[in-house]
Amino acid sequence: KEEELGKTKSQVEDILPRLMLERASTSTKRVAEIYEGFQGIKAIREELMLSFKPADTFLVLGAPKIANVKWEGWFLDFHQRRIERKVKMKILYNSNAQEYGELRRKMKLTEVRYLSNHLVSPNWIDIFPSAVLFVMVLQNPIAFVVRDRELANSFRAYFDIMWNNSKI
Repeated sequence: KEEELGKTKSQVEDILPRLMLERASTSTKRVAEIYEGFQGIKAIREELMLSFKPADTFLVLGAPKIANVKWEGWFLDFHQRRIERKVKMKILYNSNAQEYGELRRKMKLTEVRYLSNHLVSPNWIDIFPSAVLFVMVLQNPIAFVVRDRELANSFRAYFDIMWNNSKI
């Protein structure tokens, strides 16, 4: 565990100067928005998906089983359109959602890994080129998006650390 912690520490130390430089050079204004209900989540995720160019990689951190149980039909349609647009995807699933992860693993342009057993949550984070979408699967689902390239870059770095320390 000490070796893994040392590896993670060195990864953070490698990316921290770059993130600090990006933060210092950023002058655009951050925008935060809230979306309620399944239709709201669907609408904002579809809009943000348009920000990807072919060969970009869409990152999902903490994909929960409950979301897949509730919205699998839409997710499958979403993935089909993503693949048609040639957008790659890396998904870090909660450990209890392996049946959905195995379905995604068979999809083109898609890589799947799993978070450790003690990291199970009904919430997830989508990382887009210049925005981060936080989704909470509650009785009435809610999502908020922060449109900020600097934040997206820092979450991308965080995702990379989690990806490198996850289970295949």
